[in-house]
Amino acid sequence: MAGMIAKKMDMCIMYLLLVLCAVSLLPVGLCLMLGAPAFVTYIVISAVSFMGMGFGSIFSIQILSYTQIVSPAGIVGKVIATVMAISMCAQPIGQAVYGLLLENLKGGEWAIVLGSAAISLGIALYSRVSFSRFRKLGVS
Repeated sequence: MAGMIAKKMDMCIMYLLLVLCAVSLLPVGLCLMLGAPAFVTYIVISAVSFMGMGFGSIFSIQILSYTQIVSPAGIVGKVIATVMAISMCAQPIGQAVYGLLLENLKGGEWAIVLGSAAISLGIALYSRVSFSRFRKLGVS
């Protein structure tokens, strides 16, 4: 699926996948804020997590493919390994922050999720500037 989408997707609009990932958090935050029934919240979390992970996976595949293309042949493996290592090291830090927030803000889980959505959306929109540079470089 990512390969089919890759042919149709311009690198300059990759930030939109990040926007979709961020927006996918909004229904979860709203369910928690409004106190929706547990089963409804479960369905919403499952559905939007599936969509968000799909968008995130397509983004990751596209970025790693691009990284392979633009990296010098002799160091492709080193560049990809560095990118993956940074990504993997950031995940436990994020999980620890979420853990601390959830522990200290009991009852305010909705605020944590909506705050994460807002921060992620800000990062995604800011990344638009970086991705717009691909057009100047003639990369699509």
